[in-house]
Amino acid sequence: MTALPTPPPCPDPECAGCGVTDLNFVRAAAAGWSLVLGRLRCRLCASGFPDWMRRSF
Repeated sequence: MTALPTPPPCPDPECAGCGVTDLNFVRAAAAGWSLVLGRLRCRLCASGFPDWMRRSF
């Protein structure tokens, strides 16, 4: 019997603005992270953009 390969770990979400990471995407969404121009940004970095540019994920 052969062992099943383990999937690679999911990367931690990283802010495209300041580089801060969160534990997982659920916690990042709960903390108010947003997609701005297709890039993931923390709440602080996303606050510099107008509301129409931000979208929750």
